[in-house]
Amino acid sequence: MRRGSDSTGDDCPVGLLYEVGALEGLPQKDAERIQKKIEWLWANRSYVRHYPLSANLSGYYKRRVGSFRIVYTYDDKPDDMIIHRVGLRDEIYQSFS
Repeated sequence: MRRGSDSTGDDCPVGLLYEVGALEGLPQKDAERIQKKIEWLWANRSYVRHYPLSANLSGYYKRRVGSFRIVYTYDDKPDDMIIHRVGLRDEIYQSFS
């Protein structure tokens, strides 16, 4: 895990972590938009609905950004959010199997 950095290059809060390679391979234009959505999600984590995944991905949540999905975990007690993977909707869930 590593701490994230926002679009300005500044470190994100301690509770926002990224799995190594979570944003790898995204086109630059999409990566910037997705990073902004992750920053928004972190800033609004107490107010937004977290959409749970099921079956073998139970315990994970998803957030839609156009045709991309952010797959993450969130625990409100230690206030930790981990971005596990970001990818196209058609491919992202297969990468967990």
